[in-house]
Amino acid sequence: MNAQSDLDTHGRCWLRQVLQPETLARLDALYDGFGQAGERITALTPFNVPEIRSVLHGLLPGAFATRAVAFNKAEGRNWSLPWHQDRVVAVKEQLETPMAKNWSRKSGVWHCEPQETVLNRMLFVRLYLDDVTEQSGGMQLALSSHRKGILPKDEAEALAADCVHDTEQARRGDILVMNMLLVHRSLPAQSQQPRRVIRVDYANCPLPEPLEWAV
Repeated sequence: MNAQSDLDTHGRCWLRQVLQPETLARLDALYDGFGQAGERITALTPFNVPEIRSVLHGLLPGAFATRAVAFNKAEGRNWSLPWHQDRVVAVKEQLETPMAKNWSRKSGVWHCEPQETVLNRMLFVRLYLDDVTEQSGGMQLALSSHRKGILPKDEAEALAADCVHDTEQARRGDILVMNMLLVHRSLPAQSQQPRRVIRVDYANCPLPEPLEWAV
C-alpha cells in the first residue's frame, strides 16, 4: 500500500528516515529553553524547507505549515491524554463568523475549530527527533476512525474501542502523516528516554473568509 492509500484507508502513513542530519540539527535547536510540555513554535520557517515540503507534496501539493507544537516527555514532563480528535487551527484574530467555533487563546495566538471541509484539506504531521516507542510514551492511533468525520467528545473512546490500534514506533528522522480527524490518545512514558516530537499542521490554501492563518 502506498502512502496516499495508507492515509486514505487508515488515516495515517509513515515516511521513514526522510529527515536529513542538517534538518534534524536545526530542529534540535528549537528545543533550547523550552519549559512547557507542549511548547508553541511561532517561527514556522524550519517546517517549510524544500526537504519537508517535497515529501509531503504527493499527499498535499503546495503544503505550508500553519502551526507547530513541540513535545518532550522527559525530565518530569510526563502526561497522558484520552482518545480525542485535534480539530483546532491557529488564526490571526478572533472573529464572529459561522465558519468557526470553540475559540481559545494559546500562547498569545487565537485558535478555533473550523468547518470539517477545512480540516479535510489539511495534514497533521509529526517529526521525530528521538526514537519513540510505547515505553517512551508513544501516541496510539485508532486506525480508520477519521472516516466518521467530526465526533462529539464523548463518542471518541467508544469509536476507538472498535478500531485497530497502532502505537508509534518511530526512529529519529521519521515522519508520521495523519488525517486531522484521526482519533488518537497519548500514553504516559514509562522510561526516562527523551521523546522529542514536533507536531506541525499543514494546509495548502487560505482559510475561508474572514478567517486568516496566524502566520
